[in-house]
Amino acid sequence: MQHKSIFIENCSINYITILVTINVLLRILNLSSSTHQIA
Repeated sequence: MQHKSIFIENCSINYITILVTINVLLRILNLSSSTHQIA
């Protein structure tokens, strides 16, 4: 049971990390596209 809980915790941490990474990438893409539109 302990191994399962540790596995679930790792999965949730990885999921949050992936979400944050995607959000950062989307923001960078939006910033680059907006600067291109201004130029």
